[in-house]
Amino acid sequence: MSRRLTLFSLSAVAATAVAVLLGAGITTTSAQWTDDARFSAGADVGSWPPASGLGTCELLDASGAPVPGASCTVSSITLIEQGGLNAGQLLREYEVATATSSTDPTDQVSFRVDLSAPEVIYGGQPVNPSWSWNDASTSPEISYTPIAGYTCGSLPLVNGVSTAGVSGPVRVTVHDHPVADQTCAG
Repeated sequence: MSRRLTLFSLSAVAATAVAVLLGAGITTTSAQWTDDARFSAGADVGSWPPASGLGTCELLDASGAPVPGASCTVSSITLIEQGGLNAGQLLREYEVATATSSTDPTDQVSFRVDLSAPEVIYGGQPVNPSWSWNDASTSPEISYTPIAGYTCGSLPLVNGVSTAGVSGPVRVTVHDHPVADQTCAG
């Protein structure tokens, strides 16, 4: 019996030795630093892309304050007209439709849309992306007022507030060249 105990003891010692030797080759790693990084950035007109897809909108009351608990979605952007023969003389007229939870005719929609989004349609098809936004400008429209600070350099992003309340679409006319009476600056 002592021989069995000796063999068993030797086996246990050998297994422990193997485990120790294998364990010696395994090392753990840790980061060289443990700084806690925090970032924040403010959105600026013309420099921050829309959250996703076509853009974003917000429902405002008659005083211009956000309506608590209201919902607003940019439901579609449609290119309804294209004109001009040559580059530097072209125009496009877009219609921006929103869906809101409001029926109050004094409410307005503040919007930020991307006219170059792949979801923009023309005649049921995606819009030809070859349009040049480099020297583009927007014309005055009665359906919206640009938000202060909106510049031509912001295009294809358009920031504005509807003047038609929540009942109708917003029309945006864009030229591939600067126009005399443009609603965007620079």
